[in-house]
Amino acid sequence: MDAVKGELIGINDAKDPSGSNYRCDDLQHCGAHEIGHEHKHVKDGWTTDAGFVSDVDVKAKLWNPRGKSQDEINERAEYVAQFFDAGRTPEDRAGDEQIKQRYQNAIVINSLMPSGVGIQGVNEEKFAEAVEKNRDNGITLISTSVWAFEGVNDVSFEETIQKTNKVSEEMDLVRVVRAEDIRRAKAEDKMAIMYNSQGADFVEQDLEKVGWAKENGIMVMNFTYNNDNALAGGGQSGANAGVSELGKAFIQKMNREGVIIDCSHSSNQACIDAANLSTKPVLATHSNVKALRNHGRNIDDEVYGLSRAQRAQCAR
Repeated sequence: MDAVKGELIGINDAKDPSGSNYRCDDLQHCGAHEIGHEHKHVKDGWTTDAGFVSDVDVKAKLWNPRGKSQDEINERAEYVAQFFDAGRTPEDRAGDEQIKQRYQNAIVINSLMPSGVGIQGVNEEKFAEAVEKNRDNGITLISTSVWAFEGVNDVSFEETIQKTNKVSEEMDLVRVVRAEDIRRAKAEDKMAIMYNSQGADFVEQDLEKVGWAKENGIMVMNFTYNNDNALAGGGQSGANAGVSELGKAFIQKMNREGVIIDCSHSSNQACIDAANLSTKPVLATHSNVKALRNHGRNIDDEVYGLSRAQRAQCAR
């Protein structure tokens, strides 16, 4: 889930496509502000360039599950499930158990689980609930966001990490520092956790903070969250700027510290530059294919070409 285009004015504030300010007084509606494109609130939902998102009709094409009761979510799930078997043959269904077995034995990674404790209203209870849902669905590793940009955290950056650590320890999650930790969690039938930062503005004045981030469990970091910054171009600024000189030094520091570079939310050129400059694999942890939908948050074919050349990996 991604933030609204441009700077987020506050958890309850944003701008509609015309540029005028509006305000949400109901936190339930603030889920719209996590979407990576412009939107406008209307009766019973909001409109985006993808269409109308209903806040009330569980049978709508696009429906907002945030803040809904379990009964409403179950009703939506039952409605969507009826389309699952459409057009499938008995032979297709016969292969389900084999696929389930392969999934059961696989290491499955949720490459971005927003968010840690203390970000946009997420408390310890909500975070624990999200972790449990991932565990129930067979996820081996969750990568949890603990920062994205200035103002997104309800508490300090450090306190977000501390509070998230507390819940992680209480839930007996395996802290990931190296790949062996993920394999160990799978072997012990446990779930592993690492942290990510969806932006790196906090290191612009001091690249040594990359080391601080690594020490505090942040194993994946993006250059920026949608907007251009001192490190690289953002995916929604429209300029398609690449990696700056400071960004090149950032890449080198990330490589030395063993922190993975993530270019979701960054521009396509920044992704390309990162893949060409980095000596370690680069990720796009939560991006889709621009060829299917031309949207600033999606990745174009040139980046996928780098992926096929094993210089970048895209998680969808």
